[in-house]
Amino acid sequence: MYHEPIKGAGAERRDELGNFNKAYRKQPHRGSDWGFTTGSEGKPVYAVADGLVADVLWSDALGHCIITKNSHDKVYVIYAHLAEKPTLKRMDRVIGGETVLGKIGNTGSASAGAHLHAAASLAPKPHLASTPALLDLFKLIGPVAKPAAKPAAKKPATKKAAK
Repeated sequence: MYHEPIKGAGAERRDELGNFNKAYRKQPHRGSDWGFTTGSEGKPVYAVADGLVADVLWSDALGHCIITKNSHDKVYVIYAHLAEKPTLKRMDRVIGGETVLGKIGNTGSASAGAHLHAAASLAPKPHLASTPALLDLFKLIGPVAKPAAKPAAKKPATKKAAK
């Protein structure tokens, strides 16, 4: 029921909920990050599930954001650091599980380069929820699907030499 919020060649999961590994981080990471191996800025961000637009906001730390409420499990998801103010402004607008919500950006003081930061919780404002109340989007979405292996190329049949 959940989908990856970015798609295409080079799309990757970057930083997980609770991670302390960044040298500058004094508290656990409060969400999940996605980006591309190169050129993340301006790539589309998709809704991770069917639901409604719950809010569109600006946060000094997170920049341009949109919050959705998933219809199947009532989880709220915030998509942050978007390049520009989302155009899906009407609250309660129904969205499909892969609706484009905005573009990857580098807005807000907590951004260290173009990427998508997303956080999920049962609280209507995931960015204000306590760390224990946050849900791990990487686990909700599940493992990254690996590209299907290409079938082995068949060797052309060779004619046996006539005797």
